[in-house]
Amino acid sequence: MAASRADVEAAMSWIAVIVIVVELGFTIVLNAGDFGLPVLGTVLFVLTTALVGLLTARRVHDNPIGRLLLAAALAFASGGLGVTLVEVIDPQNPLFAVAAIVGNLAFGLGTGILVTFVVLLFPTGHLPSPRWAIVGWMAGVGLTLLLLGIALSPETFAGLPIENPIGLQGSETLLLVLEGGGIYLLFAAILASVASMVVRFRRGT
Repeated sequence: MAASRADVEAAMSWIAVIVIVVELGFTIVLNAGDFGLPVLGTVLFVLTTALVGLLTARRVHDNPIGRLLLAAALAFASGGLGVTLVEVIDPQNPLFAVAAIVGNLAFGLGTGILVTFVVLLFPTGHLPSPRWAIVGWMAGVGLTLLLLGIALSPETFAGLPIENPIGLQGSETLLLVLEGGGIYLLFAAILASVASMVVRFRRGT
């Protein structure tokens, strides 16, 4: 018998949680000598986000907020591991560049998901009305442009012993357009997402 959509989503949710826990485990082990409050706070925040996401995804199958929370938690866990690996592995290791890029992008991705899509869809998992779909597009395009600009910027590897392997040298104007446009779109989407919550509150939905 073919697995139902709910079974597939449940399996994917558990896989995401397992990956998050493994990444956090490696991050904790690698930070064993410097495990202070910032690391502890980050771990607890990511675990809480993942747990809420898992419970929501399991209990309310038609509400994408659970999956969005899991995606954000996965991004945060990946970013934390990336930043940690940059500090402990040899810069000549091919994983160094990958870790640096992931560490720079993942936190922005996770934050973007939380402050736009989760807020926009909270609590029903649906838009207040179809016309609010433009806000989701603004958030998606803005986040993509911003992350692309960061990924392609040589400055992303500033202070590191190697250059950004995908950095665009001499393309300051293009990078400025990407990052600047992304920031403006994302900021507008954040404001609109908050406005959608106000609309829901006033409507009682």
